[in-house]
Amino acid sequence: DRSGGPTGPAGPGDDESQASHCVCVPSYIVHGLLEAWEGKARRSKAAPEQNFHHEMLKKLALHLAAQPGEPTAAQMPMPQVQQVYMPVAPQPGPVQPVPVFAPHAPPQRSPAAPRMGLFQDHRPQEEFHRQMLQKLALHLAAQPDETSQEAKSSASHQDQAPTADLAAPVQLQIEPRINEAARAAEQVGEDKAQCDRLMEDLDVAERRSEVVSWVLSSNVLSLSLTQFGSRVVQKAIASASEVRDREKFAEELLQHAMDLYVSPHGNHVLAKLIEVLPSTRLVCIVEKMRGQATMVARHQFGSRILERLMEHCSEEQIGFLLDELFDGAANLEALARHPFANFVVQHIFEHGMPERKTRCFQMLLPYVLQHATHKTASNVVQRMLEHADVSSQALIADAFLAGEGEESLETIAATRYGSFVIHSLVDKLHPRIDAVKARVKAAQPQLSESKFSQKNILDFLGEAFFDD
Repeated sequence: DRSGGPTGPAGPGDDESQASHCVCVPSYIVHGLLEAWEGKARRSKAAPEQNFHHEMLKKLALHLAAQPGEPTAAQMPMPQVQQVYMPVAPQPGPVQPVPVFAPHAPPQRSPAAPRMGLFQDHRPQEEFHRQMLQKLALHLAAQPDETSQEAKSSASHQDQAPTADLAAPVQLQIEPRINEAARAAEQVGEDKAQCDRLMEDLDVAERRSEVVSWVLSSNVLSLSLTQFGSRVVQKAIASASEVRDREKFAEELLQHAMDLYVSPHGNHVLAKLIEVLPSTRLVCIVEKMRGQATMVARHQFGSRILERLMEHCSEEQIGFLLDELFDGAANLEALARHPFANFVVQHIFEHGMPERKTRCFQMLLPYVLQHATHKTASNVVQRMLEHADVSSQALIADAFLAGEGEESLETIAATRYGSFVIHSLVDKLHPRIDAVKARVKAAQPQLSESKFSQKNILDFLGEAFFDD
């Protein structure tokens, strides 16, 4: 019983009996203490030691809140501080109502009923509180704290993280250097003025070796894939007088043959290597294209590489690639009409072995009338006439003489592309030349109506031919 009054009803003159059963304590003290033990309990519910701390803090808060006393004027909290009222053990007798105040209004008290406040200068009580708090603080400081352990764990992970980060660049140390060298080579290769100076230096005997060494030491692949850098690499390959320098170019570039042939600039570098290296060194390129000959022949730049290979490799070295092109007459006929592959087919007639030429001729002969008026295939028919022997030329002439309707000799001669084929046909001394000229002479009125046949056939044969 902390009211100090009798157990019976309070008398009018009993000051202590007039005291409220609530003790006024500033909210920041109670909230601070309660939040401390509540937060402590939440962080470690399962630990017995923390439960002990929880109980001690709770008892301390209740003990301080239940102390009698009234703050002095100097120690009075600001009016804005909200007051919290905690009930004390009830006394027998009439129940005293708990005062209700506005949120920021000071409490209304009777001046005739002074009470001992919590903040009144009671040195023995303050000393007791201070010692109790000090012991509690020392006790808590000596206990392991879950939050600190988590912080240590987090700090440990953070300490270990830089070690992993520092180890990562060691594993990738070479890659950034390669990328940096590639970027530097690309920058040089895209600089026309700098590449022009390098090419000029390659023309000077005293500087040639230095430039070749620089090209080899740079990222030569990246340089080869650039517009102006590819020209520098081509000239450096051609200017390399020593065999070991050309071998270095081969080691650096031939392993990337499939990347070079699809590049609008790199394919020229690969073609230059094919020109200067011995054919035995080119076998690796041919092997990389195994099973892909038709695809390479249809490629805008790959067709050029196949042409260079046919020029510098023997039938034994490249024959299996050409066999892929000859895989059925339909495949070869389609290649003859292809805008890029037709050049490969023409190269077979120009550089192929006699057996290869004969086989190609036999497979394409049934299509000469159709190909004669085709934009690209007409070039193949002209190349057939140019490189065929006399008997083969006669077979082609017989096909034109036997044509009818849209495939007749006269109709083909009046077309844009067919006029070039008939021009080649009348320009060869084959066994059917007289029969072909007779057909052309008889068709003069029809051919004169076409500007193509007029220019390519009639003008070529001349007026004297038609006057006879």
